[in-house]
Amino acid sequence: MKKFICTSDLHLRVSKPRCRPMDEDWMERQKSVLEQIVNHANKYNCPLYVLGDIFNTINDVDWALMNMAIGAFTSVKEGTFILVGNHDAKWKSLELLYQSPIGVLLQSVKHLREKENAYDFEEEKKSEKKSEWNKEQVELFIHRLVFESKKEMPIDGLGDTAQSLLEEFPGIKTIYAGDTHKGFIYKDKKGRRVVVPGCPIRQTADLLNYTPHILSVEGGEITEIVINDGAIVNDYLIQQAERESRVGVVIESLKNQSGFSLDFIENCHKALLEGELEGDVKKYILGKIG
Repeated sequence: MKKFICTSDLHLRVSKPRCRPMDEDWMERQKSVLEQIVNHANKYNCPLYVLGDIFNTINDVDWALMNMAIGAFTSVKEGTFILVGNHDAKWKSLELLYQSPIGVLLQSVKHLREKENAYDFEEEKKSEKKSEWNKEQVELFIHRLVFESKKEMPIDGLGDTAQSLLEEFPGIKTIYAGDTHKGFIYKDKKGRRVVVPGCPIRQTADLLNYTPHILSVEGGEITEIVINDGAIVNDYLIQQAERESRVGVVIESLKNQSGFSLDFIENCHKALLEGELEGDVKKYILGKIG
């Protein structure tokens, strides 16, 4: 019976996120999360699957962070298998994989496509094997932004809904997808599933009330395992909102003053018309600014 531990979107990084001021040692916090994940994989004697975005950006990785990741992933007794996420590759190009930190990591761990029907970010869209997936292919592992329903999608409309993803791959029974930070499991009327493990360590304030976890998968049964990632805050967002509110009050107050405008061109016209420049000079400047 196949079993594995599944996670995604670690976003390992040297710089500490603004929402984590209480982490005196940010590297130690990340190490603690990695150790919890590895310990669970070894406890259940199963491999670890990481579905992309192991690093936050290619420019925020140093040798200490790289060695920490390699040390953790290589200590999984049954092996660590990874996908490449859009944050992992230089210029988001898989052709530049080995000019990126993820290329170093792939020298120490295995690529998930060696073990499963798995694809790095956006590769599944152009796969030549796509036509074969309708032949009762059981599972697909990808890195793509997926939301449980339309109401969770961002205003810009980026990403897919879980249902639309299942419709795109009608032969797949379970799709495991990295990239979305809030984990969920969606099941359609036929029992087909989209499984999003989510991030095991929160790095943005919008995840304040989210409980980070990893997934234990055995014989199709999925169990959430809670990860202790410390605490995050959203104080800076509240302060920012208050600051923007105060600025707005000031601007509205100035607007109500006679002759005030925030329009640069309008202010230039007014200054020129009220100034003592010669007519030809005024005409020339007005022609330039429109």
